[in-house]
Amino acid sequence: MVNKELVAVRQEWLERYRQFDRELADAVSRIDVDNKGLAALRTRLVELQTEKAKLDAQQAQLNDEFLPDLTTATTYREELITELLEVRKARRRRREERIKALNKLMGGIVRIKMLPENDDSAYLTDLSAIAKGSRLRAPVLQQICQRSTPVKLVRSFLADDVDGVHDATGAERKHIETLFEHAREKGAIEDFLRMQTLDLHDGLSVEFRKRPNDDYVPIERLAHGQKCTAILIIALADGTDPLIIDQPEDALHAPWIEEYLVAKLRDLRGSRQYIFATRSPGLVVSADAEMIITLISDASNGVVEATGSLERHDLNVLTLYHLEGGPVPFKRRTVKLGSSMD
Repeated sequence: MVNKELVAVRQEWLERYRQFDRELADAVSRIDVDNKGLAALRTRLVELQTEKAKLDAQQAQLNDEFLPDLTTATTYREELITELLEVRKARRRRREERIKALNKLMGGIVRIKMLPENDDSAYLTDLSAIAKGSRLRAPVLQQICQRSTPVKLVRSFLADDVDGVHDATGAERKHIETLFEHAREKGAIEDFLRMQTLDLHDGLSVEFRKRPNDDYVPIERLAHGQKCTAILIIALADGTDPLIIDQPEDALHAPWIEEYLVAKLRDLRGSRQYIFATRSPGLVVSADAEMIITLISDASNGVVEATGSLERHDLNVLTLYHLEGGPVPFKRRTVKLGSSMD
């Protein structure tokens, strides 16, 4: 690919050669019979020959040095761009493998999908800056961004491939021609080239389903409790660092604690430390907490009341009090709700 600015310079020199020929012919035509203008003609001829010699030297330098160097630099740049794309593809493959592993750990309750190059906001910002003053409307630029990538658009720009952009994006040819011409006239070629290194960030789609046979629902369409459940399942799915969660029952439907969290916590026993500040019997009793810490407080200070496991009688009594309100209300609920278990 040859830089269009250098091609333009070359065209300018050719035009100056033609101008020289025109001036020479005009000067010769003005010579009178007595050759009175011959001295002036010779002086002008020397000037033009001197200028032509300079142009010839510049033309030779362009052909022998600048154009080969430009070709070499352009080829090397394209190799770097190709290498950059391969690095990004490798990064995307690693992300996809990680997501696949996480989905497996979440047992089909939550599903994560990767949306490759989903964020084109930086692309649109840069392209809009280049197109400023061209009178191209925002929807046209958005259409180009949504259906092309910076790498492909710049390649088409360098090759003046208007049809390629038209076929890929559906944008009208006249709009693409306007964009390319405006970038050259504005002297924004470097900005156009720089845009090719933009990193369009990948996005994530998180989906949740209540039961194995249900359809997945995007997290944006979930109720607050379902969103919190999905996030908790992701947090519990993987990792080795301690995980601290404050009162998850405030945002979760009570049966979901048993259905989604208790079984997971029992399966993960011994692999990671989980610390819950909670009043949920499900998380403490059903999940078989190894260490229970009961707290009391006044208006300004909290104090550890007791620590231990449910096997200790004093901790068992305190757990019953803090989680169920004590033995009396616990027995009442057991009696009244017991018939539902028969």
